[in-house]
Amino acid sequence: MENIKNRPKILRFLEITLFNREWFCIALLVFTYITSLIPITVQNQNTARYVILWAALVLFYDLFTNRWLFKFYGSHYLILFCIGAAITILVNGLSNFTSGVADFAYIVIVFFLFYTMGMSADKEKIRRYILKVTGLFSALLLLNTLVSFVLLYLHCSIPFVWHLNGADRYYYMGVSAEGRFTGLQGNANLLGWLAMAGLCCCLVLYTALPKHGRLIKVYCGVNLVVQWFCVTLTESRGASMGFYGCLVLFAVLLVVTSEKMRVEKKIWQRAVACVAIFAFAGAIWLASGMVGRGVTTFLNQQYAQHEDENEAELKFPLIGERDFEGNFSTGRTVLMKTGLKTVVNENIVFGVTSSNAPEEWMKYKPENFSGEPSDAGNMHNLFLQILLCNGVVGLVFFLLFLFYCLQITVRNVLRKKADTPDRRLLIALLSCLLGFGIISMVDNILIYPYTQLLNYLFFLFLGWYVYFIRLTYGQEAMRDPIFEFCARPVRRLIEKRQAQKGDSAQ
Repeated sequence: MENIKNRPKILRFLEITLFNREWFCIALLVFTYITSLIPITVQNQNTARYVILWAALVLFYDLFTNRWLFKFYGSHYLILFCIGAAITILVNGLSNFTSGVADFAYIVIVFFLFYTMGMSADKEKIRRYILKVTGLFSALLLLNTLVSFVLLYLHCSIPFVWHLNGADRYYYMGVSAEGRFTGLQGNANLLGWLAMAGLCCCLVLYTALPKHGRLIKVYCGVNLVVQWFCVTLTESRGASMGFYGCLVLFAVLLVVTSEKMRVEKKIWQRAVACVAIFAFAGAIWLASGMVGRGVTTFLNQQYAQHEDENEAELKFPLIGERDFEGNFSTGRTVLMKTGLKTVVNENIVFGVTSSNAPEEWMKYKPENFSGEPSDAGNMHNLFLQILLCNGVVGLVFFLLFLFYCLQITVRNVLRKKADTPDRRLLIALLSCLLGFGIISMVDNILIYPYTQLLNYLFFLFLGWYVYFIRLTYGQEAMRDPIFEFCARPVRRLIEKRQAQKGDSAQ
């Protein structure tokens, strides 16, 4: 605090306003939500790049004023990933300089602005910040879903053209030409993902609150039902798997780690409880299909009556169930195979960079490719996308980072027997991270700037999760055996040189 007080007044003013990391991150989250609305998306495609560069300036201001350091847990792997990404740019060059720099700045921001958001704060301060973010976005995403329901009921199909990767792609706000529920985002998958993100914010909000009054219970219950209904109607497989995966993991971990269950229940009783959770989730999943078909049938009847009165209006009937016509991957397999062929032939070590990926991918596309040109370079899988854009080097460093997060989870959250509110919050955060991770297996999110709001929330949740482990279980909980093993020869060399200097001084 003394260092801050001794700074010039202009710097202190900037730190309270423009360079306040907490409020800046919330503002950036709100901005990315606004740009996810399809009318804003198609009209402001370059605005986000400049905001990203501004966010990078805020980040580096923190660095050079000594309020922010590269010492957050596991960040050494992320630093190495960024160094590899910089080498990739130097090796391959950039077909679009502004886009390439913005993509690199974006990676730096999600790694070192959102992931390190909780650094140097105490437990109560982090908890208050968690309540601010999750409270705001659980309400905002609930409102997004409710307005989308209104568009669905009114059967709005408002077209927008998005110029992406040199091609024009049509998006419909409300109901798409294929008859899918797209809402305010103009994309059924993105709408479903945001509904899943709303569930995650609501779940973390509920577990972070010290007391649960009747009002908050009703709010969280309504939020859960509304977002489930939205995910059901979008028929987004990634959103559905993430939604159910998040809730099932949360329930199972509460049963497995509960001190009451450990003491009062036998192992077989806990196993039966876990099986019951999976069975209940499966029943809800099956019921969701019937609910979706029933609602779409009812709405199509309403639309038919409305069209009889207004025959001049063009309306698209809702589909009750997606027909994949024998292609369950919906073309993703072709995108993945072509991307793998691209990176193997171009640069398997460092990749081709995210900004060059569409252009390089088009060189190897199949002759009979009939998909959207805007899908070029989109591997629809996080790990394959990292391999395409950042090569084996980037993939290895990112996997090491994930392994670090996994091993501190197993060592602390899953093994230790302390059933406390802090542990329940950790379980909620872990469950939400799994939900986002499931989506990343079927689409390209978390690192590259395709779905920025989800990426920001993921790394914000991950940073809270990692640092909350540190505050709950102590510094020893954060040990990294792999890094310690790799650093051991360097440490021995330094100690040897220091010993030699001591001997020569004597």
